[in-house]
Amino acid sequence: MGRGRRPLSRLPLPPLRHYPFGMTVAAARPLPSPAPWPHVRVDARGVAWVDDTSVKVVEVALAHRAWGWSAELIHENLPHLSRAQVYAALAFYFEHQAALDRQVADDLARADAMASSHAQGPSRDDLLRRRRAP
Repeated sequence: MGRGRRPLSRLPLPPLRHYPFGMTVAAARPLPSPAPWPHVRVDARGVAWVDDTSVKVVEVALAHRAWGWSAELIHENLPHLSRAQVYAALAFYFEHQAALDRQVADDLARADAMASSHAQGPSRDDLLRRRRAP
């Protein structure tokens, strides 16, 4: 176990399963347009971003919530973010927690629906059998 990490069984949020960290889709319900927030911008679709980066606020929040990382540990693992940007993203998350948690839940449900709607491809054994067949 790395420093600051919890075992998967003790995560406060549902495990991310096979989804890569940060895989989110724009929320169906946009966030309210707040007064100017330092180091955070909300785009036209209602997605909150850390200013001047391609990092979403929910990605920073998930690192804190799911992995139990402190702001300092998030900064160590995302060194392109300044400490001020990390703290601003966490502050924005806690200020809009209900909307952002709903966005994460909606995104996971949407990803589950897409994954279940596609048939699983052939297994490795099936492919090897096909390769050997004349």
